[in-house]
Amino acid sequence: MIGLVNWFTKITGWLPQLFCFRTKVYYEDRSVQSRRIKGPAVIISNHTSIYDYAVFLFVFWTRTLRYQMAEVLFKKPFLKQLLRGLGGIRVDRDVFDFSFVGESLEILKKGGVVGIFPESRLHLPGEECPLPFKTSAAYIAKESGVPIIPVYTNGSYFKWKRARVIIGKPVMVADMWNDKLDDRDNLEAVSKKLRQKVISLGREMEHRQEDAFYRNYFWHNFIRITGAPVMLLFYRPRRIYASEAAKKHVKGGVLIVSNHIGPTDPILVQLAVWYRRQHFIAMKELFDRPVMGRLLRMCRCICVDRDNFNMSTFRQVVQILKTGRAVSLFPEGAINHTEQTVNSFKNGATMMALQSGCPVLPVYIVKRRSIWHRQICVIGEALDLRAMYGPMPGMKQIEEAGEELHRREVELMRLAQQSDPHYLPDEQEKGQEEKEL
Repeated sequence: MIGLVNWFTKITGWLPQLFCFRTKVYYEDRSVQSRRIKGPAVIISNHTSIYDYAVFLFVFWTRTLRYQMAEVLFKKPFLKQLLRGLGGIRVDRDVFDFSFVGESLEILKKGGVVGIFPESRLHLPGEECPLPFKTSAAYIAKESGVPIIPVYTNGSYFKWKRARVIIGKPVMVADMWNDKLDDRDNLEAVSKKLRQKVISLGREMEHRQEDAFYRNYFWHNFIRITGAPVMLLFYRPRRIYASEAAKKHVKGGVLIVSNHIGPTDPILVQLAVWYRRQHFIAMKELFDRPVMGRLLRMCRCICVDRDNFNMSTFRQVVQILKTGRAVSLFPEGAINHTEQTVNSFKNGATMMALQSGCPVLPVYIVKRRSIWHRQICVIGEALDLRAMYGPMPGMKQIEEAGEELHRREVELMRLAQQSDPHYLPDEQEKGQEEKEL
């Protein structure tokens, strides 16, 4: 009877749930665990809403899920009959009634699937999320000897954003059991590990969402292609390479750094390294402008708040670099209004390169004296800071790496002075005028 009610609910509710949830499913490893569950298993998940069960009902389409549910849901007559028909396992949290444990073990013994929200309740505003896990899930899985399938959901239901669920690889409680601890301590330790596993799944899903976002280059390519003829005619870029090795195209993840002389620098860097799609790091103030912010997002730029730097931005950049993409930034941190030197570099660029293990490609932009002159861009050799300073350098080595990167940029500036006949900094111009007078 329970199976028939489940199938009737799934068939009749399939179309409505598409509009309400529009669930996107991710997998930690689809070859190990997909949406199809073979044999008995315990499903655990974070608990974001009363609709979590409804989402999982359609995620695991082929199996009848017998979820443990709080007694408060059984107090309304209609809902009580519906949940009993779906096979809900009542859990009385206010009394010491552990009959739900025996009922769950009996279902697993018959080859069924039991779902548990180990938090046992929804979190309140200001509480950590997810809440600490109770030990019942670990105990039931240990006694039955069945695997636990961890799942994470973002809880985005009836909203513009899609509901997203990630299914993890099955884990066995026996593999996490420590014979040196007693049963109670073991259950608590296993429950903590299961909670960390669910949290890690949530982070993995966030990374995959960001990765999917930054893989979408439709508008980025459209803007590049449509804007290329105008930019090439206006700037007429001339590339100067520091050496023959600098002419080699850099593949995979690369951090492109450049001096900062004006607001059009991203365009110039893109022209200099035209063969790569680049994710530029832009300040939050630009993203706050309606038109500019929309354009930056379409070009897959990365927002950074200079006044309140968030480590999530740093991790985001490192993740993009590790996936083989190009990120461009201006380590001076602000526009340099003098052309006689390159301001000192911030350590952020150095730490990003060391953390990701990606090479750094230095570029120097020469400020044009007039629109009649060609735009000069000097490109240096890619620099592997991790090979020079190791994968885990100290603060002293990080500062040395930053100084080395700054020194390479200064060398490109001097090369620009030697190669460009129109490159005359202000003091040289004044000296030439005095000499002519």
